[in-house]
Amino acid sequence: MKLRIKYLRQALGLTQSAFAAKAHVNKNMIANYESQNSNPSLKQIEKIALAFNVEPAWLAGWDTKPQIVVKEKIVKVQDPSARIPNDWKNDECGRLIKWKESRKQLYKSCGG
Repeated sequence: MKLRIKYLRQALGLTQSAFAAKAHVNKNMIANYESQNSNPSLKQIEKIALAFNVEPAWLAGWDTKPQIVVKEKIVKVQDPSARIPNDWKNDECGRLIKWKESRKQLYKSCGG
């Protein structure tokens, strides 16, 4: 935490007094945070972050990288007949469709 506050202050070229004034906190609090004599509350972190337009999570030293969330799992099907949907049993004539397993081709005997 101390490194981020000090880093931000130095990057902006501000003294502790100017930094504290802009963040609307006490100068002694900034000095204590930088020397690790005390830690700021979440309310103070949010106040400082808002004043300098940075993320509170970054200022607190937390990892702000987005986490990858797996929403669905892809499963490879080995058996070709398992790829055939259950609801595709009848053709347009109402007759049962016979699927050939080796090539997934449709064989039907609909008189035409």
